[in-house]
Amino acid sequence: MSALRRLGTVFCAAAFALAGWGAETSGDVSGYLFYGGEVSAKKGKAYYPVLRVDKKGIYVEGDFGVKKVNRRAPVALSLKPVFSERYVEFLDLDFDVISSRVAREEAAALSDIGFVGTQSDIQAGQVKAGIIAMEAAGVKGRDLEREYQKLEAIEADSVDMQRQIHRGIEDGDFEHQRFGDTVYLKGEYHAHADVKDAYFVVGIRSTMVHAETGRPFEFSDARMGYLGDLMEGEVSRLKFRAVFPEFDMNSVKWELYLFSGDGEPIASNRAKGVRALGAKESAAIKDRMALAK
Repeated sequence: MSALRRLGTVFCAAAFALAGWGAETSGDVSGYLFYGGEVSAKKGKAYYPVLRVDKKGIYVEGDFGVKKVNRRAPVALSLKPVFSERYVEFLDLDFDVISSRVAREEAAALSDIGFVGTQSDIQAGQVKAGIIAMEAAGVKGRDLEREYQKLEAIEADSVDMQRQIHRGIEDGDFEHQRFGDTVYLKGEYHAHADVKDAYFVVGIRSTMVHAETGRPFEFSDARMGYLGDLMEGEVSRLKFRAVFPEFDMNSVKWELYLFSGDGEPIASNRAKGVRALGAKESAAIKDRMALAK
Protein backbone atom coordinates (compact mmCIF):
# COMPACT_ATOMS: atom_id res chain seq x y z
CA MET A 1 0.00 0.00 0.00
CA SER A 2 1.37 3.44 -0.90
CA ALA A 3 2.57 5.63 1.92
CA LEU A 4 -0.38 8.03 1.90
CA ARG A 5 -3.09 5.68 0.63
CA ARG A 6 -4.07 4.78 4.17
CA LEU A 7 -4.25 8.49 4.83
CA GLY A 8 -6.70 8.85 1.98
CA THR A 9 -8.91 5.93 3.00
CA VAL A 10 -9.64 7.41 6.41
CA PHE A 11 -9.47 11.06 5.42
CA CYS A 12 -13.14 11.56 4.55
CA ALA A 13 -14.40 9.99 7.75
CA ALA A 14 -11.88 11.95 9.79
CA ALA A 15 -12.82 15.21 8.09
CA PHE A 16 -16.50 14.65 8.83
CA ALA A 17 -15.77 13.94 12.49
CA LEU A 18 -13.40 16.88 12.88
CA ALA A 19 -15.84 19.33 11.31
CA GLY A 20 -18.31 18.67 14.13
CA TRP A 21 -15.84 18.98 16.98
CA GLY A 22 -14.84 22.20 18.63
CA ALA A 23 -14.33 25.67 17.20
CA GLU A 24 -11.48 28.10 17.14
CA THR A 25 -11.30 29.96 20.43
CA SER A 26 -10.46 33.59 21.05
CA GLY A 27 -9.60 33.01 24.71
CA ASP A 28 -6.82 31.05 26.42
CA VAL A 29 -5.73 27.99 24.46
CA SER A 30 -5.79 24.71 26.36
CA GLY A 31 -5.32 22.27 23.51
CA TYR A 32 -5.48 21.60 19.79
CA LEU A 33 -7.62 19.41 17.60
CA PHE A 34 -6.10 18.35 14.28
CA TYR A 35 -5.39 15.45 11.96
CA GLY A 36 -2.79 13.12 13.39
CA GLY A 37 -2.77 9.37 13.61
CA GLU A 38 -0.44 6.43 13.31
CA VAL A 39 2.84 5.92 11.49
CA SER A 40 4.06 2.70 9.87
CA ALA A 41 7.51 2.07 8.41
CA LYS A 42 8.55 -0.25 5.61
CA LYS A 43 10.59 -3.32 6.45
CA GLY A 44 11.17 -5.65 3.53
CA LYS A 45 8.06 -5.52 1.36
CA ALA A 46 5.55 -4.64 4.09
CA TYR A 47 4.72 -1.76 6.44
CA TYR A 48 4.68 -2.31 10.20
CA PRO A 49 3.45 -0.05 13.03
CA VAL A 50 6.12 2.25 14.44
CA LEU A 51 6.58 1.51 18.14
CA ARG A 52 9.03 4.31 18.86
CA VAL A 53 11.69 6.50 17.26
CA ASP A 54 14.99 7.71 18.67
CA LYS A 55 18.31 8.99 17.36
CA LYS A 56 19.37 5.45 16.45
CA GLY A 57 16.44 4.63 14.20
CA ILE A 58 12.83 3.54 13.81
CA TYR A 59 11.54 0.60 15.82
CA VAL A 60 8.69 -1.39 14.29
CA GLU A 61 6.67 -4.24 15.70
CA GLY A 62 5.40 -7.31 13.91
CA ASP A 63 5.29 -11.11 14.05
CA PHE A 64 9.08 -10.96 14.25
CA GLY A 65 8.94 -8.93 17.47
CA VAL A 66 10.54 -5.48 17.60
CA LYS A 67 13.08 -4.62 14.91
CA LYS A 68 15.00 -1.44 14.07
CA VAL A 69 14.84 0.03 10.57
CA ASN A 70 16.76 2.91 9.07
CA ARG A 71 15.17 6.36 9.42
CA ARG A 72 15.47 6.77 5.63
CA ALA A 73 12.96 3.94 5.14
CA PRO A 74 9.61 4.77 3.47
CA VAL A 75 6.83 5.43 5.97
CA ALA A 76 3.02 5.45 5.79
CA LEU A 77 0.37 7.49 7.58
CA SER A 78 -3.14 6.67 8.74
CA LEU A 79 -4.92 9.86 9.76
CA LYS A 80 -7.71 10.48 12.24
CA PRO A 81 -8.79 13.41 14.45
CA VAL A 82 -6.51 13.70 17.47
CA PHE A 83 -6.07 16.07 20.41
CA SER A 84 -2.84 17.41 21.91
CA GLU A 85 -2.00 19.95 24.56
CA ARG A 86 1.48 20.39 23.06
CA TYR A 87 2.27 22.70 20.17
CA VAL A 88 5.25 23.45 17.92
CA GLU A 89 5.43 26.34 15.48
CA PHE A 90 7.28 25.90 12.20
CA LEU A 91 8.78 29.11 10.81
CA ASP A 92 9.64 30.14 7.25
CA LEU A 93 9.65 26.62 5.81
CA ASP A 94 11.17 26.37 2.34
CA PHE A 95 10.16 23.25 0.40
CA ASP A 96 12.14 22.43 -2.73
CA VAL A 97 12.47 19.53 -5.16
CA ILE A 98 15.34 18.70 -7.48
CA SER A 99 16.05 15.93 -9.95
CA SER A 100 19.22 14.00 -9.25
CA ARG A 101 19.14 12.84 -12.87
CA VAL A 102 19.17 16.44 -14.14
CA ALA A 103 21.86 17.30 -11.59
CA ARG A 104 23.99 14.46 -12.97
CA GLU A 105 23.41 15.68 -16.53
CA GLU A 106 24.38 19.22 -15.52
CA ALA A 107 27.51 17.89 -13.81
CA ALA A 108 28.36 15.91 -16.95
CA ALA A 109 27.85 19.06 -19.05
CA LEU A 110 30.19 21.02 -16.80
CA SER A 111 32.68 18.19 -17.09
CA ASP A 112 32.33 18.41 -20.88
CA ILE A 113 33.17 22.11 -20.71
CA GLY A 114 36.34 21.29 -18.82
CA PHE A 115 37.23 18.52 -21.27
CA VAL A 116 36.62 20.75 -24.30
CA GLY A 117 38.75 23.48 -22.75
CA THR A 118 41.57 21.07 -21.95
CA GLN A 119 41.60 19.52 -25.42
CA SER A 120 41.53 22.98 -27.00
CA ASP A 121 44.45 24.12 -24.85
CA ILE A 122 46.49 21.06 -25.89
CA GLN A 123 45.80 21.59 -29.61
CA ALA A 124 46.39 25.34 -29.38
CA GLY A 125 49.64 24.72 -27.47
CA GLN A 126 50.89 22.42 -30.19
CA VAL A 127 50.09 24.96 -32.92
CA LYS A 128 51.70 27.79 -30.94
CA ALA A 129 54.85 25.73 -30.50
CA GLY A 130 54.95 25.18 -34.26
CA ILE A 131 54.50 28.90 -34.92
CA ILE A 132 57.36 29.77 -32.57
CA ALA A 133 59.61 27.23 -34.31
CA MET A 134 58.67 28.54 -37.77
CA GLU A 135 59.30 32.15 -36.77
CA ALA A 136 62.65 31.18 -35.24
CA ALA A 137 63.57 29.52 -38.53
CA GLY A 138 62.61 32.65 -40.44
CA VAL A 139 59.54 31.13 -42.12
CA LYS A 140 57.14 33.77 -43.42
CA GLY A 141 54.28 34.12 -45.87
CA ARG A 142 51.35 31.79 -46.44
CA ASP A 143 52.67 28.84 -44.45
CA LEU A 144 52.96 30.93 -41.30
CA GLU A 145 49.61 32.62 -42.00
CA ARG A 146 47.90 29.20 -42.27
CA GLU A 147 49.20 28.25 -38.82
CA TYR A 148 47.82 31.47 -37.31
CA GLN A 149 44.47 30.76 -38.98
CA LYS A 150 44.52 27.22 -37.59
CA LEU A 151 45.14 28.60 -34.08
CA GLU A 152 42.24 31.07 -34.38
CA ALA A 153 39.91 28.28 -35.59
CA ILE A 154 40.80 26.05 -32.65
CA GLU A 155 40.14 28.83 -30.13
CA ALA A 156 36.87 29.88 -31.86
CA ASP A 157 35.57 26.27 -31.97
CA SER A 158 36.34 25.85 -28.29
CA VAL A 159 34.49 29.04 -27.34
CA ASP A 160 31.46 28.06 -29.47
CA MET A 161 31.29 24.58 -27.97
CA GLN A 162 31.51 25.87 -24.40
CA ARG A 163 28.81 28.46 -25.10
CA GLN A 164 26.48 25.76 -26.41
CA ILE A 165 26.97 23.65 -23.30
CA HIS A 166 26.44 26.67 -21.03
CA ARG A 167 23.28 27.56 -22.91
CA GLY A 168 21.98 24.04 -22.41
CA ILE A 169 22.53 24.33 -18.65
CA GLU A 170 20.89 27.75 -18.40
CA ASP A 171 17.88 26.72 -20.50
CA GLY A 172 17.47 23.45 -18.64
CA ASP A 173 17.87 21.60 -21.89
CA PHE A 174 17.91 18.16 -20.27
CA GLU A 175 15.57 15.20 -20.44
CA HIS A 176 13.25 14.36 -17.52
CA GLN A 177 13.41 17.87 -16.08
CA ARG A 178 9.70 17.62 -15.09
CA PHE A 179 10.48 14.83 -12.67
CA GLY A 180 12.12 15.18 -9.28
CA ASP A 181 13.27 12.65 -6.72
CA THR A 182 14.98 14.62 -3.96
CA VAL A 183 13.07 16.77 -1.45
CA TYR A 184 14.64 19.53 0.63
CA LEU A 185 12.92 21.22 3.56
CA LYS A 186 14.56 24.09 5.44
CA GLY A 187 13.40 26.51 8.09
CA GLU A 188 13.07 26.81 11.85
CA TYR A 189 10.78 25.51 14.57
CA HIS A 190 9.75 27.05 17.88
CA ALA A 191 8.85 24.54 20.59
CA HIS A 192 5.99 25.68 22.84
CA ALA A 193 6.37 22.51 24.92
CA ASP A 194 8.93 19.85 25.74
CA VAL A 195 8.87 16.87 23.36
CA LYS A 196 11.08 13.80 23.79
CA ASP A 197 12.62 12.35 20.58
CA ALA A 198 10.45 14.50 18.33
CA TYR A 199 10.20 13.46 14.70
CA PHE A 200 8.17 14.53 11.69
CA VAL A 201 6.81 12.91 8.57
CA VAL A 202 6.85 14.65 5.19
CA GLY A 203 4.24 13.26 2.83
CA ILE A 204 4.08 14.13 -0.87
CA ARG A 205 1.39 13.69 -3.52
CA SER A 206 1.85 14.09 -7.26
CA THR A 207 -0.31 13.44 -10.30
CA MET A 208 1.45 11.12 -12.74
CA VAL A 209 0.55 9.65 -16.14
CA HIS A 210 0.88 5.92 -16.74
CA ALA A 211 3.48 5.33 -19.46
CA GLU A 212 1.50 2.54 -21.18
CA THR A 213 -2.15 3.52 -20.73
CA GLY A 214 -1.74 7.30 -20.64
CA ARG A 215 -4.12 7.46 -17.69
CA PRO A 216 -3.41 9.80 -14.76
CA PHE A 217 -2.88 8.37 -11.30
CA GLU A 218 -1.85 9.76 -7.94
CA PHE A 219 1.63 8.99 -6.64
CA SER A 220 2.13 9.31 -2.90
CA ASP A 221 4.99 8.55 -0.53
CA ALA A 222 6.41 9.73 2.79
CA ARG A 223 9.70 9.96 4.66
CA MET A 224 10.66 10.66 8.25
CA GLY A 225 12.92 13.31 9.76
CA TYR A 226 14.29 13.28 13.30
CA LEU A 227 14.45 16.44 15.44
CA GLY A 228 15.48 15.04 18.83
CA ASP A 229 14.48 16.44 22.22
CA LEU A 230 12.60 19.74 22.02
CA MET A 231 12.78 22.19 24.91
CA GLU A 232 9.98 24.66 25.53
CA GLY A 233 10.86 28.13 24.30
CA GLU A 234 13.77 27.08 22.09
CA VAL A 235 13.98 27.99 18.41
CA SER A 236 16.03 25.56 16.31
CA ARG A 237 17.00 25.08 12.68
CA LEU A 238 15.34 22.45 10.52
CA LYS A 239 17.22 20.90 7.62
CA PHE A 240 15.79 17.85 5.88
CA ARG A 241 16.67 15.92 2.74
CA ALA A 242 14.99 12.76 1.49
CA VAL A 243 15.09 10.71 -1.70
CA PHE A 244 11.87 9.43 -3.29
CA PRO A 245 11.00 7.56 -6.47
CA GLU A 246 10.66 10.01 -9.36
CA PHE A 247 7.49 12.13 -9.34
CA ASP A 248 6.08 15.08 -11.29
CA MET A 249 7.48 18.26 -9.72
CA ASN A 250 4.83 20.45 -11.37
CA SER A 251 1.93 18.87 -9.48
CA VAL A 252 3.55 17.98 -6.16
CA LYS A 253 1.83 18.85 -2.88
CA TRP A 254 3.33 18.22 0.52
CA GLU A 255 2.19 17.78 4.10
CA LEU A 256 3.99 17.78 7.44
CA TYR A 257 3.07 15.80 10.58
CA LEU A 258 4.81 15.96 13.95
CA PHE A 259 5.14 13.24 16.61
CA SER A 260 6.87 12.49 19.88
CA GLY A 261 9.23 9.52 19.99
CA ASP A 262 6.54 7.25 21.43
CA GLY A 263 4.19 8.06 18.55
CA GLU A 264 1.97 10.73 20.11
CA PRO A 265 0.83 13.28 17.49
CA ILE A 266 1.93 16.83 18.34
CA ALA A 267 0.00 19.89 17.14
CA SER A 268 1.71 22.43 14.91
CA ASN A 269 0.83 25.32 12.64
CA ARG A 270 1.47 22.93 9.73
CA ALA A 271 -0.97 20.30 11.00
CA LYS A 272 -3.95 19.70 8.73
CA GLY A 273 -7.17 21.15 10.10
CA VAL A 274 -5.58 22.42 13.32
CA ARG A 275 -7.98 24.21 15.70
CA ALA A 276 -7.10 25.94 18.94
CA LEU A 277 -9.50 25.05 21.77
CA GLY A 278 -10.36 26.64 25.08
CA ALA A 279 -10.52 24.83 28.43
CA LYS A 280 -14.16 23.66 28.15
CA GLU A 281 -13.76 22.50 24.56
CA SER A 282 -10.52 20.70 25.40
CA ALA A 283 -12.15 18.89 28.31
CA ALA A 284 -15.10 17.86 26.13
CA ILE A 285 -12.81 16.56 23.40
CA LYS A 286 -10.73 14.53 25.86
CA ASP A 287 -13.89 13.01 27.36
CA ARG A 288 -15.21 12.12 23.92
CA MET A 289 -11.95 10.52 22.86
CA ALA A 290 -11.73 8.56 26.12
CA LEU A 291 -15.20 7.14 25.45
CA ALA A 292 -14.21 6.23 21.90
CA LYS A 293 -11.29 4.08 23.04
